[in-house]
Amino acid sequence: MICGRICPPTVCESIRPRKSWSIEDVFGNWTTRFELREPYTKLSIVTESQIELLDVDPFAFAALSQRPTFPVFWMPWELKMLAPYLTPIELPDTQLWEIQEYAQDFVLRNHHDLLEVFFDMNLTFFPDFQ
Repeated sequence: MICGRICPPTVCESIRPRKSWSIEDVFGNWTTRFELREPYTKLSIVTESQIELLDVDPFAFAALSQRPTFPVFWMPWELKMLAPYLTPIELPDTQLWEIQEYAQDFVLRNHHDLLEVFFDMNLTFFPDFQ
């Protein structure tokens, strides 16, 4: 895991936008909005990002005194954005309980440590579902 920060974007166009503004969303992504008032026949938008690396050690989390644990709590806006990916497909309750128990085994086996659960899942899924 490489931690980084994407620096705020700048707008450089041959057609100057009337006004432009940049905002950072809750996930740390920058978005630039602009308004064009002149007619055009072809519009190309080119973007470049400058990324500042903050941490390059992939196992630095192991030395943390406080590590993330289950349950994972989402902020309301994050839950709304991620809802399509977090909503399960329609399955019978018996199958949903079986999947939940399978997932809970990973959590209990790794003492609720979020990162250890992810490592365990990755190491288990490969041989189980190969």
